[in-house]
Order: sequence, then C-alpha cells, then structure tokens
Amino acid sequence: MATRYNINDFALGNPAYVGATVSFWTVSGGAKTTTLATLYAASTGSTTLSNPQSLDSSGKFQQPVYVDAPV
Repeated sequence: MATRYNINDFALGNPAYVGATVSFWTVSGGAKTTTLATLYAASTGSTTLSNPQSLDSSGKFQQPVYVDAPV
C-alpha cells in the first residue's frame, strides 16, 4: 500500500475561501493529468472522500484529507 499524505493547504480557515470548491488532480512528470486523485478520510483504511471538496463556512476542509499519489 502506498504512503498517504495529509493535504494541509486548506486545513486552516481563510474567509476568502468560504464555500469554495477545490479539485485535486494527479500529476505525472510535474504536469497535471486528466485524472482526479482519490482522496481518503484517514492515513489508513478504505474510506474515501469526494473530489472535489467543498470548503466550509470558515474556508477550510470539513475533515482531514489524505492522498496517496502526487497532486
């Protein structure tokens, strides 16, 4: 199983991002692909999250978000 990494970019609130939708695309060789990344709810386990993610009323993720591929 691949190592999962927490996406911290939207972990803290930012009023400029309230209600924003954020998509996570895989990358290959440093270039964006046409494939949306699989997002996970934890560093282990099989629970996935929707991609794109909607930011909450504070402009942050509603829960921690993890990936196991470059995004």
